[in-house]
Amino acid sequence: MDCCDCENDSEIDNFDDQRNIQLQHKSDYIRRSDDEPPNVDLETAENSLPEHMRDLYARTAEDRTIDQRLMIAEFLTAYADCFSKDDGDLGRCTIASHSIDTGDSVPLRQPPRRAPLAFAHEEKSVIENLEKQGVIRKSTSVVTL
Repeated sequence: MDCCDCENDSEIDNFDDQRNIQLQHKSDYIRRSDDEPPNVDLETAENSLPEHMRDLYARTAEDRTIDQRLMIAEFLTAYADCFSKDDGDLGRCTIASHSIDTGDSVPLRQPPRRAPLAFAHEEKSVIENLEKQGVIRKSTSVVTL
């Protein structure tokens, strides 16, 4: 479904950065009422959870009733693709782009701030990982003095 298809009709003339969208009602993803017996047992629902959702399920389902656990497991299984699997599973948005208008101002040159020596190796590792993931890239800026 395209995001425009679920946009709230009262937001058509809203030209701000954010608009409200109409989300599905919870009855669309909870397939049973409280009176109906569950059509899947809890063990099957828990075993069908994707690997990256198991820790979230365990923390969320703690101290819940069996019916609540089943509903949580069904929900997390249905929407597992909306959750990040790891640090490298970041999404990208190509819908909008921006630029920063600095007017006639020239760039200011400031010396880089050093990281504490105790964190130098960790900082380098994080930067290399972000580069590999495509989150950041080497600068192409030219500094003129």
